[in-house]
Amino acid sequence: MRRFFLRTTARQVGFVVGIATISSNLLVLSVWLFLAPGSVLPGSVRAMAAEVIAVSETLRALPPEQQPAVMAAAAEALRWRIAPLGADEPAGAPDNVLNRALRERVQERGLNITHRVVAPDGSSRRGIVISLRPADAPALSISIGAERMRDVIPSILLPPATIMLLLGVPLLLVLLWVASRITRPLARLAQAAGGISSAGPALRLPEGGTAEIQGLARAINGLLERLRQDVAERSRILAGISHDLRTPLTRLRLRVEGVPGDALRQTLRGDLHRMETIITASLTLFEAELREEPHEALDVASLAQTVCDEHADAGHDAAYAGPAHVVLRAQPAALQRALTNLVDNACKHGGAARVSIEEAPGAVSIMVDDDGPGIPPTDLPLVTEAFRRGDSSSAGTGLGLAIATSIARAHGGRLELRNREPTGLRASLHLPRTDAA
Repeated sequence: MRRFFLRTTARQVGFVVGIATISSNLLVLSVWLFLAPGSVLPGSVRAMAAEVIAVSETLRALPPEQQPAVMAAAAEALRWRIAPLGADEPAGAPDNVLNRALRERVQERGLNITHRVVAPDGSSRRGIVISLRPADAPALSISIGAERMRDVIPSILLPPATIMLLLGVPLLLVLLWVASRITRPLARLAQAAGGISSAGPALRLPEGGTAEIQGLARAINGLLERLRQDVAERSRILAGISHDLRTPLTRLRLRVEGVPGDALRQTLRGDLHRMETIITASLTLFEAELREEPHEALDVASLAQTVCDEHADAGHDAAYAGPAHVVLRAQPAALQRALTNLVDNACKHGGAARVSIEEAPGAVSIMVDDDGPGIPPTDLPLVTEAFRRGDSSSAGTGLGLAIATSIARAHGGRLELRNREPTGLRASLHLPRTDAA
């Protein structure tokens, strides 16, 4: 859970800022309570304590015969009930806030009064009972009901909590906004870097944000530029190899036709054809890795239907079953080459090819199923390597799956091979889906 909530830099910075803000406010509150504990009492509590002491002092100054009338008048005006206190103290939960306010008031006036405040029902909002025992006057019991207590909020944390809300929350929001502004360029850089696999070395990352982020973007752009130059150089080498190899192969083909003896000539033709196949497949693999074909909106369902029709026209058992239209951004020629290789393998090694397409949020999967013997589980991770063949007796070059894997990787996807039950193999091209233009 913690790893999920603190996965991004923005969340981590926001978490640290939030903890720092709350801690600093709590520290200020603690210092405030320690240095000036009386200043945190609400004004309504102080007023209540002052009224209680004032009534007690007034009654003490009057003759005993006048005190009942004054008590009745004070009770009516203040919405209290005042009566002489008996020997038993009232029971209930202590109200420390009002009791503290009374103590401060008594100390300010230099009085000798013992006092106790309790809430009979457990909550001061439902009413309290105050017992006063002056040293030189009869003890009093003052009952204050819930109606009057609505005007009094005996909360020791109200003033500091209000200040924390008025100052701490805006400060927290501002700091979170600053953290978001700082980490936003890093998020954009990460998003742009994620497109390198599909856009190729031609992509250039934005160089914005703080000095560290700009330095990182410049370093990546420099690496991409060197990669771009290396790709261009390898493309030139590839073009030279293609020209230099095909010319002598053409001359060899012409000379083979003049070799005497049908058996020898047939053997040389087979060797020459196999050499041409290996060279063509190798060049195709290099082109799949180096070619910078632009991405465009492509209907992969129509592409799969076309590839299956071509193989069916050639006499193979190939068929497509799936949605009529599935559009995504891809390299048309490269994706056609990859799908052709997969259908070729299915027809040659599995006897048939069944192509289907599944759509998922943000992804498209093109699956090619066959009815062959499958691939041993130990060889599944290896057959996508160049020149690696699942069947050593096969006449293939071992480059078909390597080319398909390279093309899938160039699209930001992957090729997955999985044995079917009871027999057969499923080759799945998983491609990310972006908005088609």
